[in-house]
Amino acid sequence: MEGFKRFLDLSIHTVQVEVLAENNSRLFYERLRAKVVEKKDIQIDGDVLDLLVYEWKNIIEVVQT
Repeated sequence: MEGFKRFLDLSIHTVQVEVLAENNSRLFYERLRAKVVEKKDIQIDGDVLDLLVYEWKNIIEVVQT
């Protein structure tokens, strides 16, 4: 949570991350209560992949737990 604390020091309260849907690291974000706010297709080396955008509206809630 140190990264989030640094964001708060900079008065940043909303954070987004992008992750490929097939990447299991997204489960970490879900455990931290991030919500999917956007789904989009991206193309990498000719493959179309699903990209998820996770967001924490207010990271204070994450830091305090």
